[in-house]
Amino acid sequence: MGELVGERLVGQLNLLDGSCPALLDTGSMISIIPIEVLAQAKERGYDVDALQLIENSQLRPVLMHS
Repeated sequence: MGELVGERLVGQLNLLDGSCPALLDTGSMISIIPIEVLAQAKERGYDVDALQLIENSQLRPVLMHS
């Protein structure tokens, strides 16, 4: 495994009517959300079955706020 390049960027992510810690990788080609995050959202009453797939043509950059 290669060495870490640059600073490790960790932040608080707000999604699905909740908040959780997240490792942010601006060069990543995929995003992984643990099933536990979805389970907790469902317990809070969020309708996770209503989530929809977003087509590549509709994707937009995510901007960081400090």
